[in-house]
Amino acid sequence: MPPKSDATLRYKIIDECLTNIYKRYPTMDDLIYAIERKLKTKVSRETVQKDIGNMKKSEADGGYNAPIKFRKSRNSYYYDLDSFPDFTIQTFGLNDKEIEAIE
Repeated sequence: MPPKSDATLRYKIIDECLTNIYKRYPTMDDLIYAIERKLKTKVSRETVQKDIGNMKKSEADGGYNAPIKFRKSRNSYYYDLDSFPDFTIQTFGLNDKEIEAIE
């Protein structure tokens, strides 16, 4: 299997965190920790914020249309499961940018 881009791997880790039934509301620190632990590399807060923004973009713009929300009272992120009860990026195939990166 061809290697995946770092951004795609981070998106998948963020998705795993946001779909974790045992910790529904991960903080930015939780997301950074999960990414650094799994990829064994440092990642900045700005990079994760950009990743979240990219995930929220429409499919036409290379995103996943992810319904990611921020809950200020918990200082945490979550998927809007009221509007999109089964959302996960795992159901998406590769987008055009990912196919280009692999080729």
